[in-house]
Amino acid sequence: ALNKNFKYLFNKQLKMITSYDYNEIISTIKSNLLPLIYNVDNSCISQTSSLYNFTSTSHNLSSSPNIFTIQVTGGGSSILNWLISTPGCSRSLMKATVPYATSSLREILSVNEVKSYCSEETVTKLAKKGFQECCTIYLKETNSFQLLANANIFSIACTASLATTRPKLGPHHSYLATYSHNLYQTKHFNLKKNFRSRDGEDTITSLALFNMIAEQTNTPKIELPLLHSNNDESNDIITSRSEIIEDIFKDLYQKNCEQITLIPKTNDVSTITDNNNLSKFFSCNDLIYPKSTLIYSGSFNPIHEGHIKLIASALKAYYNWIPNNNHINPLVVFEISALNADKPSIPKDEIIRRIKAIAESKDLLDKWNITNYAISITSEPLFINKSKLFKENTFLIGADTMTRLINIKYYKPANISNYTNDKIIEQISFANMISALNLFTERKNRFIVGGRKRSDENNSDYFETLDTIIGNYEFKDVLSQYQNALFYGLSEDDFRADLSSTDIRKGIKNKFLNS
Repeated sequence: ALNKNFKYLFNKQLKMITSYDYNEIISTIKSNLLPLIYNVDNSCISQTSSLYNFTSTSHNLSSSPNIFTIQVTGGGSSILNWLISTPGCSRSLMKATVPYATSSLREILSVNEVKSYCSEETVTKLAKKGFQECCTIYLKETNSFQLLANANIFSIACTASLATTRPKLGPHHSYLATYSHNLYQTKHFNLKKNFRSRDGEDTITSLALFNMIAEQTNTPKIELPLLHSNNDESNDIITSRSEIIEDIFKDLYQKNCEQITLIPKTNDVSTITDNNNLSKFFSCNDLIYPKSTLIYSGSFNPIHEGHIKLIASALKAYYNWIPNNNHINPLVVFEISALNADKPSIPKDEIIRRIKAIAESKDLLDKWNITNYAISITSEPLFINKSKLFKENTFLIGADTMTRLINIKYYKPANISNYTNDKIIEQISFANMISALNLFTERKNRFIVGGRKRSDENNSDYFETLDTIIGNYEFKDVLSQYQNALFYGLSEDDFRADLSSTDIRKGIKNKFLNS
């Protein structure tokens, strides 16, 4: 079947390449695929007589495996055959998708209508979606943010309008795209009409896709059998465009994504602080975290040892994690909302400062053996909306956040001006809170609650835990029904750190004023 595609391409009409041996080209494709999959030199290929003699690069931080997905809407589908028939390809190819019907393409892109199915806009959206899926799958495979950040991860996509059973009024062309965390590239192939068969056009498109994979993996490309002459009408015309992704927050602020995940790509803190941007961070929009990932939501202004100690305590008590160098910690995400329920929105420069501050706390993180972490920036200040982003994940919160979570004032009706009776507003707010707790349960979220030192009305200190919060709650009889299903409280023995970001900021401010 593979040879048949090439026979259509290398026919008598295409005299410029009739002398080519298509079996030799197939062999070249195979030999070029193996280095990008196994991360080995070409010299290794010439030294072996079998495709099966190669072993894959192990998943470790000293290597950068090539990990990708591919999406084609029909044209260029021969590349799938070439890839999947290569032994061991599953180590690199995470997923191959063919949204052949228009409805399936709309479903993948989560849109009701596509303006143009064969266009630069559509292929870019398809590649971005493929990159997000690639990162999600690889993170689930490895359970490591560091492996994700240091892999060569990208997505390839193609939308095409090629020869078919009826004459076409429009061009025979294809749009190809590659997308990675810091760069995307598109190419437009406008093929000479009524010159090649469908299989011939598909093979050229597939070869072009192969070459885009080769570019991403620094492996040899294959010369495309294209037409070049002095007559433009007899030419195959190629145009390309590439763009470096500099503003990673653009999609978030334009509401084209719901959250952004950032992971330091280096352990050298000095290289992170020397940059005024986030070029030393791997980033991915709308990354879906594996089940039970620990989401620690906060402002982290500034991050301090109490934050890290709370994470370590939660991992030990709830996840039964044993902290040591040989036992990597379960996935941890520091989540910062650009919006705040009680405070002004956080400017972008301030968000960048806090992201870098977390990465710069490497010594503190290492002290508590927290190395497997990422940072998520969202625009969702309320947990009811966070839970939609982080389904089946576990939230880590402090006692003050727990108090706000069950405070009905945060669940007032949106159209509160329509109500004049405070009792009715209270009843609606309470019903909204119960609805939120039911949604948390439905989305399989849990909350780990850490305690905090408090002062009572007599200025006597006490340590507030989940049990004391629920015990003092006015609706404790109702809330107790959710306690075991939704909440897990850390005891004072599990965790106590009498630190707060507010006190630290006050201390810094007083020190500055006194100086």
